[in-house]
Amino acid sequence: MAAAVAAGRLGIPLLDPTTVDTAVAALAEAQWGAFQAATPLKRRKSWKKAVPWWTPELSALKVRFRRARKKRRRSAQHEEEFQRERLAFNRAMRTAKRRSWRKFCSGEKQPFGRVYKVLKGRGSNPISTIRGPDGVLISDPEQSVATLLDNFFPDKAAEVSEDAAVAAAQESVERQASQFENWCRLSLPDDDDGPFTTFELRREIFQRGGYKAPGPDMIIGRVLKECIDEVAPHLASVTNACKDLGYFPRSWKVEDGCAKPGKKDYTLMKAYRLLALLC
Repeated sequence: MAAAVAAGRLGIPLLDPTTVDTAVAALAEAQWGAFQAATPLKRRKSWKKAVPWWTPELSALKVRFRRARKKRRRSAQHEEEFQRERLAFNRAMRTAKRRSWRKFCSGEKQPFGRVYKVLKGRGSNPISTIRGPDGVLISDPEQSVATLLDNFFPDKAAEVSEDAAVAAAQESVERQASQFENWCRLSLPDDDDGPFTTFELRREIFQRGGYKAPGPDMIIGRVLKECIDEVAPHLASVTNACKDLGYFPRSWKVEDGCAKPGKKDYTLMKAYRLLALLC
């Protein structure tokens, strides 16, 4: 925090949206850096994760193998039974592993899903290859994302449409958006209410849950509560500047593309939805 102040990114007058965005970015970087330095990563224990190849038959064979092992410890007469049960259990376990791996390699339809499952250890609905406007599959992930964004937010300058119904719908949406923006500006507090104080910010922060889902900056409520003394003055300055300028910082509103579950064809752009994340 002190380094950001010394660099002129915090503790300066916030007179325009550019300085507000700079202060918000510096505040998030300082909090996230302190959080990473003070909080060690927790390693996931491998034994807590269930393996996909385990079956009820393996459980029964494991019980029989352990029972035979206990008998052999008591008496050498059960050596043959122990060897037989151990061989049966190990053979069944190798067969189950091989069958599960073959099913995993041959049953995956999404090109990015297989790698994601191996790296993350869980399933997902990643953005797959999609079809472009010309009907050709796009194999480049970055180009797929760019095509989705163009579909969600078409460029008005490049958009040529002769359909009167589509043009009327676009005009209606733009008119409603303009009315909503004007309503939001009129709903801002009057100047007579005065600026937000650090006491009000403290009260709002401590009323929130400490482990609720974070926003795009990944800062949870517990982190804000721990560093409230250092953060409150800068956060109050940003909040008051946003109120005075009628501006919401860009880094606090992020869009993300997500695949809709249960769709049969993920090459179509309508199989995805756009999520708007607000901090």
